[in-house]
Amino acid sequence: MANNADPLVILEASLTSIKYALYQAVGCSVLWACGVTGLSTTILSSTSIGFIGGAIFTVPYLILLFVMPDQDHEDIDSSSRRAYLLGKEMMYSAVSGGVGVVLFEGWSGENVLVGMGQGLVGPFIFFAIAYCLLKVILGATWIITSFRSPSERHVAT
Repeated sequence: MANNADPLVILEASLTSIKYALYQAVGCSVLWACGVTGLSTTILSSTSIGFIGGAIFTVPYLILLFVMPDQDHEDIDSSSRRAYLLGKEMMYSAVSGGVGVVLFEGWSGENVLVGMGQGLVGPFIFFAIAYCLLKVILGATWIITSFRSPSERHVAT
């Protein structure tokens, strides 16, 4: 019955609370910047909402990793697969935000929707910023290495 789950997948699943807390904080910041102020919370309480919602999903997710058979990851480099994974992450984050609002502040339809909105926006903005920063770093590295003289390149390697 033991499954040979990838250790990195188990680590990522164990950090679900931290991941959703980060997404909730990013989503809260973006929605505040856009003028959406449904929740009367701070960034810290928004982070707590994401952490609590993520904690609810951590244990079932870890159990599923060990019970479910390994899935084949065919064509993992396709852009449609990456879009699917981002959409799935956004959906889970939105549900986590809604659950966190209910557990942290009690049931209020408007607050739950805003919490879910923060959870939905957070992963998209986070990955967009991370992608842009990666492109800038790689571009700067390419520019620096392409303008070195051949003798400097030989010494560096």
